[in-house]
Amino acid sequence: MKNLQFAVLGTGYWSNLQIPAWLEVGGVDIVAVYNRTVSKAEKIAKKYNIAKIYSDPEEMLKQEDLDFIDIIAQVPAHAPFVFLAAKYKVPVICQKPMAEDYSTCRSMVLSCKKAGIPFFIHENFRWQPPMQSVKEALKAGHIGKPFRANIQLYNFGYDNFNFDEQPFLKTLDHYALTDIGSHLFDLARFFFGEPHSIYCQTYKTVEYVGGEDVVSAILRINDVICHCEITNRCNTTIYIEGTKGVIELDTNSNLHIETDQESIVKDCNTLSPHYSWVSPEDEKINGAAMIHSIIACNKHLLNALRTGNPPETTGEDNLKTMRLMFSAIDSADTNKVIHLDEDQFDFLRS
Repeated sequence: MKNLQFAVLGTGYWSNLQIPAWLEVGGVDIVAVYNRTVSKAEKIAKKYNIAKIYSDPEEMLKQEDLDFIDIIAQVPAHAPFVFLAAKYKVPVICQKPMAEDYSTCRSMVLSCKKAGIPFFIHENFRWQPPMQSVKEALKAGHIGKPFRANIQLYNFGYDNFNFDEQPFLKTLDHYALTDIGSHLFDLARFFFGEPHSIYCQTYKTVEYVGGEDVVSAILRINDVICHCEITNRCNTTIYIEGTKGVIELDTNSNLHIETDQESIVKDCNTLSPHYSWVSPEDEKINGAAMIHSIIACNKHLLNALRTGNPPETTGEDNLKTMRLMFSAIDSADTNKVIHLDEDQFDFLRS
């Protein structure tokens, strides 16, 4: 099968994980790279043997015959690049969060819809093997009907914030909610479906961060009361209580299923390979499961581009995650419960 030709927009920290992840998947050729600072683009192009370098994204889209583009730039650049992709009718994959505000997210989705091009979001946390194992346990019905859950994501740690390579994170008005919150709320939707309401509170423990680094939110999703947390001291954990038992993902990525009839333990660490192109520092910061999820997500999105079958994280689907993220910010700012109306998405069906 012919390799798909694509270009990368943005050569910051994540390009050093995203590009080799594409090479790990295979079936693609990276034919061009863009970055505002050309020297950074030149460094990435040399490292990964990419033939063409551009300092103008529109010129790249004019000159190159591309099957898709992958936007790995910082958030303020996402929308302009997506609008350019829509203008030139080039399928687009974009990093999360989609944009800096919800109305812009809507405009991005609509522009690609009107252009008739695929618009996918690289929302990879649901592709971590431990998260996939939790989902499989839920689908298998081990614990019956879930009614209470706690999803806690680790925010790099009090003394290990990833700011050396991503200094812009320190300037965000809502650091934890916009950086980790999009993953957190996508996982809640992945496990349980669409929330009806959200109430969120935040806290700031690190003075040199512009926004909050600790988050606690309550989501009502049908019969499930889902507590979503971001913490900088405790590792990622998941606890789900159902009518027949509990599912727990512990801090060591062991999955426990406890019911009246059975007790199952699954070591999810063995499901995440270690890749030679990942530095020890990057693996320590991000974890093997997260790095593997980049590859799994890329593979899933590539299959969607080849087959025309929509992936799990289309722009339209991720718009619901973005609504949750911005509703959480609104809730924290106003100290109010935000009720979520599904009619907000009627414009997608027109």
